[in-house]
Amino acid sequence: MEVEVIVADDDPIFCTMIVRFIGMIPGVKVYKARDGDELVRLAKKLRPQIIFTDYNMPGMNGLEAVVRIKEFLPDVEAVLITNEGGDRFAELQREFPGEVWSKTDLSYPHLKDLLQRHK
Repeated sequence: MEVEVIVADDDPIFCTMIVRFIGMIPGVKVYKARDGDELVRLAKKLRPQIIFTDYNMPGMNGLEAVVRIKEFLPDVEAVLITNEGGDRFAELQREFPGEVWSKTDLSYPHLKDLLQRHK
C-alpha cells in the first residue's frame, strides 16, 4: 500500500527539499501545496495519510488548515514544521492537533521513521 503525503510550505526551496527527502522513501507518494488554502483543497481531493505543513504561510496558516482538515479527515497524521522558538513553540505544541517539529531538527531519518509507521 502506498502512503500518500502532502507537504505544504510557501518556501519553494524548503518544500522541494522535504519532497525530495520523502520521495527517496519507497512506497510513498508526495504532493506539494503552497499555502493553507491549497493544502485544504488537496486534502479533500487526495485524503492523504500524512500532512507536513509549515506554520507561517500567506492566507491560512498551517495550524488553521490542519484544524479544518481534521473536520473531514480526523485520522490524518499531521506534523507542523516551524521556525518558531521558545514560548511560541510550546504554545504550538499545545494547540496543534499533531506533532510540532522545529525546522532545525528536521532530518531524513526523522521523516523516514514517521513514514515507516504508516506502511
